Amino acid sequence: MTDDRTTKVLAAVDNTAAATPVLAVARRVADLYGVEVEAIHIREDGTDSVERAAEALSVPLVVLPDGGVARLVDAAAEPEVAAIVVGARGTAHGRRPAGHVALSLIVAVPKPVIVVPPLEPRTGPLERVLVPLDGTRLASETLARTIELACHSKLDVVVVHVAEGRALAAFG
Repeated sequence: MTDDRTTKVLAAVDNTAAATPVLAVARRVADLYGVEVEAIHIREDGTDSVERAAEALSVPLVVLPDGGVARLVDAAAEPEVAAIVVGARGTAHGRRPAGHVALSLIVAVPKPVIVVPPLEPRTGPLERVLVPLDGTRLASETLARTIELACHSKLDVVVVHVAEGRALAAFG
């Protein structure tokens, strides 16, 4: 299912309570791939919460100096990474369903990016995955990896074609 170089799923975590659900989902995704989980944190505002969350779930934690989303994109691009799991945002409230970090990773990483809402995740195995498809090569590569994963598990894959407003026909 994974090549010989693939050894881990990255969990991109911040220093908030959102780290715990991200780590829990990352562990479930890693089980699907048969690999380990590694947490990665870009130091911005301390590490106390994220260190406690990683320790509680026995997940190794790598803390990198501030460098923004680009550091996460670079880390996810490494050949040993099968997928990256990230929180939708640090708090349960916000104008958008996903924050700038999650959106940046979705656009830039040619691997599955799993976005976790800032709520407690459900227990049990993952059952369904939603894959947006917009006609780009990146989206096609991600879909291919996801279908490969689904073939070796009991995942249902739902593909949604995403089109820009100007690409849609006018209806009257």
